[in-house]
Amino acid sequence: MTENFSSTIKPTATSYSSKVLSTTEMEEVIVMLLWDFVDDPRYDPAISNLHVYLPYTDVNLSAQGISLSVHRDFDEPEDFVELGSELILLLSIINQADILDTRFSRIEVISPGPEGSSVSLYVSGSTLIAEIANGNVDIYDVMEAEVDWGYASPPDSVQQQYGDDESAQCSCSGNLYNCDDFNTQVAAQACFNYCMNLGKGDVHWLDGDDDGYACERNP
Repeated sequence: MTENFSSTIKPTATSYSSKVLSTTEMEEVIVMLLWDFVDDPRYDPAISNLHVYLPYTDVNLSAQGISLSVHRDFDEPEDFVELGSELILLLSIINQADILDTRFSRIEVISPGPEGSSVSLYVSGSTLIAEIANGNVDIYDVMEAEVDWGYASPPDSVQQQYGDDESAQCSCSGNLYNCDDFNTQVAAQACFNYCMNLGKGDVHWLDGDDDGYACERNP
């Protein structure tokens, strides 16, 4: 369905392409285009959860790019990854449709995370966003994740979970943490190995270059 999104938004795109829009108007147009996608007869709610979370999503345009904040908890971390990847893909296509008076250099989707944190999925760079829109890259290969704890360091419960203990175990239920959440490379490697041994793979995306070593820049 996403491969047909360009044709889905074409009528709306044509009606706005010759207008100079304010930031608020551009945000409203983006929401309208996303609803156009959901309302299209080809949209399949069995394979997409956009219709569930779109009513709880705010759009914010800035000089840095576009962010979408989802104000609803997710049943499973995988639900957020699914939604975030789809929204980033759709916004990349919108970005290439010459509807708006600006081009995104960053697309970010934010949701509530564990322990009062917020979790974001994002892509950066106008060239990369164009590549996503044109189907030249797999979004799962380029999408990045980040956890904002709102603290100088993660909560004690997370530090206790990982700390400096090589045998520490961690949650492998979804992409919940990044390298900054570990005191050392050893602690990050312990979590990486644990999830790999459970058959979850590099669920936290700690091994960016796929060489088997997690968070190599950590002390």
